[in-house]
Amino acid sequence: MKKFLMPLFAVMLVTTANAANKEPTKDEFCVTISEIAESIMSLRQMGSSAQELMEISGNNSLAKALVLDSFAEPAYSSEAYQEKAVREFKSKAYLECTVAMSEEE
Repeated sequence: MKKFLMPLFAVMLVTTANAANKEPTKDEFCVTISEIAESIMSLRQMGSSAQELMEISGNNSLAKALVLDSFAEPAYSSEAYQEKAVREFKSKAYLECTVAMSEEE
């Protein structure tokens, strides 16, 4: 699974960068951020190192910030707890993005 998610995460970052040509709505942007957060935390829970995730993040400062945030959370051995951690991290990223976007209005 980890071998599948790492390339997916990289593709999501490239797709996000390429989507800059088409201005996404604020909600679309926050959904994308939450999906990237989900991928990052999934990889974190599967044992990816901070270094691996930072390298995949490249120059994307938002992805790097999510990697740092993900390592502030514990990694679990139980699949149920891992899934819960991923869901909560994804939701947190979406909510924080939504709040930040509403403050820009």
